[in-house]
Amino acid sequence: MKIEKLAFAILKEIEKGNQAYDEETFGVSVEEFSDAFRYVVSNNLAKNVLFADDRAYVYTTASLTPEGIAYIKENSTWNKAYSVAKEIREWIKL
Repeated sequence: MKIEKLAFAILKEIEKGNQAYDEETFGVSVEEFSDAFRYVVSNNLAKNVLFADDRAYVYTTASLTPEGIAYIKENSTWNKAYSVAKEIREWIKL
């Protein structure tokens, strides 16, 4: 799975205001989940994510940056598929 796709899914959850998600929601490992958050933060797509022990620890306070909003818009094909997916886990695997 590409980290960019998982990062996109995380950004969509932030955009929706969903604070109840974790690696199990996406069907990925803790490492993949944290790697995606590192990607999001290092590319300035979201802010207010805290890390502890090299893991995304507090992400419920995350908010999109203008770059994050642009990232969602730039990936409009993912956006369409994501919005009709019945389960996030299945969309991530595609």
